[in-house]
Amino acid sequence: MPGYPAGMAADKVETARRALEALGGGEVVPLSGLVGRDVIWHVPGVHRFAGEFRGRDELVELYQRMVSEDVRTAFEEIHAVVGDDEHVVALIRAALTAPGGSVPMRSVVVLHFDGDDVAEGWTMNDRQDEIDLVIGR
Repeated sequence: MPGYPAGMAADKVETARRALEALGGGEVVPLSGLVGRDVIWHVPGVHRFAGEFRGRDELVELYQRMVSEDVRTAFEEIHAVVGDDEHVVALIRAALTAPGGSVPMRSVVVLHFDGDDVAEGWTMNDRQDEIDLVIGR
């Protein structure tokens, strides 16, 4: 990795893994410490929490709203977390629960780093249509 100290990619992978483990356990604070102030976060789907969220405050607010409305994602397994000096990708088995039901799913989280902070993040789920129905609009 030209221009980067050895181990930088491994540090980002481990930091992302710890933040994802905490998020999967219902903690938002570790995620807010990982993302940059001007982060852009993409949530897929057509449900009421889907969209593009700009800035750390909007992202934390999103997760707080979800928790307050009993919409939660529990990570059953963080199968793999891999990365380089700019990107980390996590493969996750999870279950989303909401007042409308529960959906087991496989998710991919992609994090784009700018220095030590996540500048942009995307989540993709294999059962998005079911997730949209369970969460509702």
